[in-house]
Amino acid sequence: MRNPLTVLILLIFAGAVVNHFVYKHEEKIDRLETLKKAYSGYVEGESAESLDEREKAFNQSLKNYIDLERDDQPEYGNGKLYFDIGNAYFQLGNYPFAVLYYYKALKLMPREDIVGRNLSTALNKLGIGEKKKETVFQNLFFFHFYLSVPERLQLFTLFAFAAFFLFSVFIWLRKELFKTVGKIAAFAAFLFFASFLYSHYLSPIEAVIVKSSDLYRDSGFQYAKVQEEPILSGNKVEVLDVIDQGAWLKIRLQGGELGYVPQEAVRII
Repeated sequence: MRNPLTVLILLIFAGAVVNHFVYKHEEKIDRLETLKKAYSGYVEGESAESLDEREKAFNQSLKNYIDLERDDQPEYGNGKLYFDIGNAYFQLGNYPFAVLYYYKALKLMPREDIVGRNLSTALNKLGIGEKKKETVFQNLFFFHFYLSVPERLQLFTLFAFAAFFLFSVFIWLRKELFKTVGKIAAFAAFLFFASFLYSHYLSPIEAVIVKSSDLYRDSGFQYAKVQEEPILSGNKVEVLDVIDQGAWLKIRLQGGELGYVPQEAVRII
């Protein structure tokens, strides 16, 4: 006769597994419903005949997309959700936030021309020209900019596994071909892993000015301005430091100017 305690433990474990899959299934259904509502709201907005109907539909669509962003982890996804949110903001005339989300989408969809075109259109609406400057580093390590972070991580895993397999075969068969190809795979794995580490830990923190702001010499409105003209919303900047428990950010403009802006004027890409 089986131990009743063992049977009880197995039943509890089986119940927990079933409950987990039921919960995940329901969660997936809820997500699909929200996605359908967001998409249908966007389509309604495009075909609306009055300005009020159009604004109401796009606002509802945006709300559903933002709900999905809050519940999911789109920073590890394919970028489509960020792109849809950017489009909704664009349709509502909120071009700074459209620019922000197009930049977010571009990090995950670097080869999608439509994202770059929509970004350029939004920047033009704000009177900002997109600044593109290719460097030797970009030409030499093109894959770092051509592939998203999740893609580079996947390729690292693939090449690392290939290198391990080829070196294992070499140990057994002692054929130099497997050793040579294994070295190539190991080198490729190293490059993709180094690229991933740089993006994740060493690359500059980029942000978008979502609310036009003056650039100050220190963290406070009482300090002198670095320049007379405010920074236009939609500009991309580099975040260097966080001051006063997040109330102020030290930033660098694309022209190299350094200064401080209030936190509410900036959103991290």
